[in-house]
Amino acid sequence: MLSDGLTEAMRQVGAHVGGVFLLVQGDRVLRLAVMKGLPREFVRAYERTPIRAPSPVSDALRTGSLVWVGPGEMVHRYPRVALSTPYRHALAALPLATASATYGSMFLLWPGSRSDQPSHRDFANAAAFSVVGELQARLP
Repeated sequence: MLSDGLTEAMRQVGAHVGGVFLLVQGDRVLRLAVMKGLPREFVRAYERTPIRAPSPVSDALRTGSLVWVGPGEMVHRYPRVALSTPYRHALAALPLATASATYGSMFLLWPGSRSDQPSHRDFANAAAFSVVGELQARLP
């Protein structure tokens, strides 16, 4: 189950909040499929996020790279998203894709002041890799 994969990914990296957005086939939208660590109401406005919208998960999908948003950066880089998370935190958004398929993206959030360090990126990328494996087993 995708929920179990996200929970394990969060445990591996010590994240307090996480979510998986899946690409809606035939649409240019990411849909929130799973959310852990916060009530879904916190992200209700982003349950369907256009892939061209300025957000960490859509940027990760479009660029195919990890997007790191450090403490205090959200309000400057993604002001609309910052409205739903008005506390100090760090966020990593990662694409969920293989060479032949794009599934969506995921995010991991830590409260406080976690800095962007290579080890954090490595752990986040490993977590995304495990979720992609689960998606490959579930989806065509």
